[in-house]
This record gives sequence, structure tokens and C-alpha cells, in this order.
Amino acid sequence: MALISLGTKKVSLGTGSDICSIVASKWLDPAEILTGTPIVEEQTTADLTLDNKTINSVGVTVLGKLRAAGHVVQFRFSGGTVGTTYEIHVEATTNAALPRTFKRKLLLEH
Repeated sequence: MALISLGTKKVSLGTGSDICSIVASKWLDPAEILTGTPIVEEQTTADLTLDNKTINSVGVTVLGKLRAAGHVVQFRFSGGTVGTTYEIHVEATTNAALPRTFKRKLLLEH
């Protein structure tokens, strides 16, 4: 199984809860999609609630662009403390004949 690191991305949060979407389209081969349930875990504290972890099963619009089914990892976050940066580990596997695992580290700034 190949491991593809999508690197680290910094994201600023508002207050309350929101949906986070990670688009993998540009790293996927033409017939390849993300499958299964993604891993989404906070690495630094237990302050955030991370739920509704999923891979999109139908097309979804992210930042004004329609993304194909199986190309986006989504989860909802809530809670946390203003002024804190949270490190989130996100991982998803593909349906390729030799499955690939994509990993991304998010720094969520509250």
C-alpha cells in the first residue's frame, strides 16, 4: 500500500461548529476514489468534538466547485477554546488495485 502525504494545511475556525472538507481530487487517478470510513483524530488535546466523519457518496460543492463522489473527506468539528491551535490527523484509503492511503495534517486555529 502506497502512502501519499498531502502535507500540512492551516485552517482558521469560527466559533460554534462547522464542516471541514478535504478534497483529494488532484491526487486521485481517473477511476480511483476514496473508500471506507476516514480516520479523523485530534492529536493535541481532547477539547474538540470530531464527528460525522465520511467520504462523500454523491457530488458535493466545496469552495464553489462541484467535486465528484469519493473525492472529499468531510467531518464536523465543534467545541474548543479560542486562541488554541489543534492538530488533526486525517487519513483515507482508495479503491485502487494497489490501494493508496492519503494522509493530511490540519492545524485548526480557533
